[in-house]
Amino acid sequence: MRTFLHRIWLPMLITGILSLLFGFFALAMPGITLIALAWLFAISVLVQGAMMLSGAWSARRIDSGWWVVALLGLVEVVVGIWALWMPGITALVLIALMGWCAMLVGLLQVVWAWRVRKVVRNEGWIIAGGILSILFGLWVIARPGGGALALIVLVATYAIVYGVTLIVAALRARKWGNVASA
Repeated sequence: MRTFLHRIWLPMLITGILSLLFGFFALAMPGITLIALAWLFAISVLVQGAMMLSGAWSARRIDSGWWVVALLGLVEVVVGIWALWMPGITALVLIALMGWCAMLVGLLQVVWAWRVRKVVRNEGWIIAGGILSILFGLWVIARPGGGALALIVLVATYAIVYGVTLIVAALRARKWGNVASA
């Protein structure tokens, strides 16, 4: 398990950095149109999913639970492709799409963290990111009329906080792998 975590620390780190960049970009340009936000969301989720799939695939022979991370990546890739294919419709349903994606990603992340809890310490960062995603998704779906500017600020804040949780988890996973090899 520690070797598995060590193998996926870099994709987790890249995912966290992408979330941070997306969040800062959205805050820096609050007047962005909803179509542009749909494109940014699609590209961000697609790349994040590809990174998670890559990390899971490279660790498939090490740990039987690799499929949870692969499923997380697959969900993000499918959502990203759909959003790129239909940016106009995505703009119309972006709030619900982002909410459902965040809830599903959060649920899978909590399942994954629960699974690694027996072999690593401080897995709370992974769980925190998952719970944050679930709560964010529920809030976005429950309050769709909050306005585009409020949505941009909310999405940016979520992306920054989520990015930080993934970066911290990735750096810890890197250390866990170093401990396992020692």
